[in-house]
Amino acid sequence: MEVPYESELTFKKILEDLQSKSRFNSVHVFANHCMLGQALLEAALTIKHESWKYENEVRVVSEMNSFQSFMSAAIDCVILGKGISKSDEFTLRSILSASEWSHVKIYRAVRSEAALALKLIEANVP
Repeated sequence: MEVPYESELTFKKILEDLQSKSRFNSVHVFANHCMLGQALLEAALTIKHESWKYENEVRVVSEMNSFQSFMSAAIDCVILGKGISKSDEFTLRSILSASEWSHVKIYRAVRSEAALALKLIEANVP
């Protein structure tokens, strides 16, 4: 699914809806808790602030507790997070070393000179 980017802070909106009872207004407390849980889960897994829109991110979200297969052509780049462990990076690079992944560019997120910002640098070579 394509990630929706929103200008309003999603969790703030959920909190406002909870406080105003405009959204979680069932007479059944359990139903309200279920709806709230679902809203929080969906927000955490699917929505990002519009400041990240440049990423054009696509996510795979599944209820299956197993590996998901997809065509290698579906991936054009991988971004190594700022805090990735050496072990996870090694595993990822091992997977991407197969010829079917040769087209995938690898970037590393590093702290930018700007406050609270990250920049991406190409990291195809370990």
